[in-house]
Amino acid sequence: MTAVAKKQTWVADITCVLVLASVALAIGLPRYRAGIDWQDEGFLAYGAAQVVEGQVPNRDFVSLQPPLSFYVAGAIFKLFGASLASLRILGLSIHVLAPLLIYVISRNFMSCRLSTAAAAPAIVIGMPYFGFVPLAVWQGITASLIAIALYIPAALAQRRWLAFCAGIVTALSLFLRHDQGLYLIVSIAVLTIALRCAVDSQIAKSGLKVIFSVWLAGAATVATAFTIFWWAEKALPEMLKQLAVFPIVTYVKTSARPFPMFSAQRTLSQNLMTLRRCWRESPPFGSSGRFCIGVFFAERHS
Repeated sequence: MTAVAKKQTWVADITCVLVLASVALAIGLPRYRAGIDWQDEGFLAYGAAQVVEGQVPNRDFVSLQPPLSFYVAGAIFKLFGASLASLRILGLSIHVLAPLLIYVISRNFMSCRLSTAAAAPAIVIGMPYFGFVPLAVWQGITASLIAIALYIPAALAQRRWLAFCAGIVTALSLFLRHDQGLYLIVSIAVLTIALRCAVDSQIAKSGLKVIFSVWLAGAATVATAFTIFWWAEKALPEMLKQLAVFPIVTYVKTSARPFPMFSAQRTLSQNLMTLRRCWRESPPFGSSGRFCIGVFFAERHS
């Protein structure tokens, strides 16, 4: 690629990033302080306040969320003051950062325009539907996106330091939202296997093995440090009960909502009725569904 072409690419990338960030801010700034969630937001704020006072999550108060999300919220309280408005600043930051991370990930495989199209739905169907509350799920999503944004170029360009950083963020994702952290670990493992088995892959298998090992080392370093810390604080047994045993034994029977079932054995009208019910009951599902259906018909008629 010539110097002129590289300069044009950089200009296009900066322009797309600025457009995505500007639209996200245009949507978020007028709304991010509207309303109060007395349930999850109140619990997050209360847990963060407890952490600031020196208490340890899962040991001193019960939580189905890993402890790191409360420490992040507590850090925000330290920086901006203990208020719900401070938490919303973090939520607004996640709202702006998520589409930018999706754009960065997409640029490894697609053009600027397609990457912008891939990132645009996250501006609408993400944080705005959750009142810009930085729940553990959104903190975990952000960490997962950062880890993927680091690991893909590490694998493609054989950059070990990026792989190590990706491993660090993967461990952070696991302690922000443990189920998403597990999904992330599985995704990276599957991606690595796919790259290793690809017939036309230009990546050396030995190099890919090294990258994966370095990623594991980064994740293990942080995970070991956190485990030792919470073991010393005598929080580890309660973490196991609240984060692993309870969801498997109790939560799945009482509160887990099953994913809507679509089946080739069912009639088209039955599947459409299921889609219609999900459309009404879950706004994020409806918005993403509208987008996917729109893209489907656009491709069919192009």
